[in-house]
Amino acid sequence: MPAKPSIPVEVRPFEIQRHSKPPKFLIQQNCLLQFCCNNLRK
Repeated sequence: MPAKPSIPVEVRPFEIQRHSKPPKFLIQQNCLLQFCCNNLRK
């Protein structure tokens, strides 16, 4: 019985991390690309 509740608790944070990580990374990449493009334009 102690193993059952611990599985969902571990899975939930992992899912949240997996969902929140890609957008952050994409936003960072977007900012970097925009920054590079702005530098090239100047």
